[in-house]
Amino acid sequence: QCTASIAEDIPELPADLARHSYYIAAEAINNACRHGRAANIQILLRSDDENLYLSIHNDGEPFDADTRPEGIGLRSMHYRTLLMNGALYINSGQTGEGPGISCTFPLSGTENPA
Repeated sequence: QCTASIAEDIPELPADLARHSYYIAAEAINNACRHGRAANIQILLRSDDENLYLSIHNDGEPFDADTRPEGIGLRSMHYRTLLMNGALYINSGQTGEGPGISCTFPLSGTENPA
């Protein structure tokens, strides 16, 4: 089951920010299903005057971030976040609250050259 909580006051996003945040969300959901075997996934999207906040958490299996090799999916999430001058936080689920990611992006949506 996948649930989404999307704030009503999110402004229209620049195209590059919308595209990169979409692909980050898709990869996080794919990882939760494929690797974590999650039964429940929660997506949260909100903003304030300066930033967009995206969080995706699940009840799947935790992983050890220190010993698990970072796959292409996690690398692509990091890359897309950096392109948008954002920050990506990965929770391996070892703390008991379930694995997930949280991203913060400036609403300016200016993409860094790769």
